[in-house]
Amino acid sequence: MTGVEPSSVDVVIPVRDGARYLPDCLDSVMAQTRPAHIAVVVDDGSTDATPDILADYQRRWPALEVVRTEKRGLPHARNTGIARCRAPFIAFLDSDDVWAANKLERQLPVFAAGIGFVYCGYRLINQDGRPGSRNVIAPTLRGHVLAALLTGGNLISGSGSSVVVRAPLLERAGGFDESLSFAEDWDLWLRLSELSEVDFVPEPLVAIRLHEESMQHRNARHKLKLQMLQRLRVLDRWYLQDRLPPAVRAQIRRDLVSVAINEIRQEPLGGWFHAWQLVAELKECESSFARSLFSDRADFFREFPPRIASAVRRGIGWSHS
Repeated sequence: MTGVEPSSVDVVIPVRDGARYLPDCLDSVMAQTRPAHIAVVVDDGSTDATPDILADYQRRWPALEVVRTEKRGLPHARNTGIARCRAPFIAFLDSDDVWAANKLERQLPVFAAGIGFVYCGYRLINQDGRPGSRNVIAPTLRGHVLAALLTGGNLISGSGSSVVVRAPLLERAGGFDESLSFAEDWDLWLRLSELSEVDFVPEPLVAIRLHEESMQHRNARHKLKLQMLQRLRVLDRWYLQDRLPPAVRAQIRRDLVSVAINEIRQEPLGGWFHAWQLVAELKECESSFARSLFSDRADFFREFPPRIASAVRRGIGWSHS
């Protein structure tokens, strides 16, 4: 890292067809009171005006580097950006989100000894940049958080757009898993938390934009079964190391039953067939943890009658049981 300041930060911004929101994102990085060393934008196969916007910004912003790739997905784009970074700290920002002007200035002083990555609070904005109904979300976890992340899921508020990480730690952890299309952030935070402590800045220094193509909306529309199978892949590493908290197994069993009941509620005949097939998929899954969850179909379906009866008694949909 010759010639790079010991407290400098590189920024990695993945984008695909992000022309509508990309200028706001880039402007928020350019406006930082503690300027980034470089900002690496990885264009993951855009077919809209994204390349033209990036070319315009490159003419005005010497610190901007642009890498163009085929469509390979978010984890690959982030890893491609990471490979271009040279600063001792790396920050992530999604192309539809924006930073407060003092984000980097507030986060970097938090890096005391033993702290490997720092995140922050965030606020929600709509596609026009106006505050959402659930506006500010504050962080809660600091210190050794591995067990909490395994039990509670991705509790790092603001997720990718809020995190600044030590580059050597990120290298040790191995970057993002490119085989994942869901929970890739959570997977990396788990591996980073195994190696270091985490801290946060409580203020909402990131604005997460909700719109039809945002990660939040795409994840909400994903089939729950796909989400669950990818979660099981993430958890398998910790299962094989015998490091999963006991509560995780029981929760995952409940969640899988909920996925099946939800499909039955939406499509009664086909849903029962998919529930039957889900057990086979778990048994054939590459995840050892997945294969261990239910002894057989009887074990899986045993929970159905009390769960459905409970939902009926409470007068709510089965997906909420």
